Amino acid sequence: METDIEGLLDFEGLDEDIVKEKPKKIIKTTSSGLKIALPQMPKQVSSTGIRIKGLSQEKRKEGLAHTTRIKEAIRIHEHAKKRLSHYEEIKNSTLTNVILPVITEDLRIIKNKYDQREIYLLKRRQYLNQLFNTKREATIFSKKHLRNI
Repeated sequence: METDIEGLLDFEGLDEDIVKEKPKKIIKTTSSGLKIALPQMPKQVSSTGIRIKGLSQEKRKEGLAHTTRIKEAIRIHEHAKKRLSHYEEIKNSTLTNVILPVITEDLRIIKNKYDQREIYLLKRRQYLNQLFNTKREATIFSKKHLRNI
């Protein structure tokens, strides 16, 4: 009977089974030579803390990206405003310095040539229509810039 008990109390074989089945347990040897498997203590790092930190970092990056997009949009808007004002100045200067003086002089010549008002208005309309692509553009230009002529 003792042989059966000795086979059951073989600690070394028992320890190997414990190590193979549960690798997370630490095996310590006591002063008497017995090997004891102790469970490993879990680390005190919470996964939610790391996740929150990661989420806050992503949120910060999104906020920075959002502000950079807004700054870029404002920069583009300011550039377009300057560009539009530049083209507006060019348009106004060509209108006042080149277009209007030539057209008013030509219309004055036409007015002196044709005394009757109906004939003058017809010739004026014909003259303006030949300068513009469409009759509509000519009418808009005459109503906007040539009211007093």
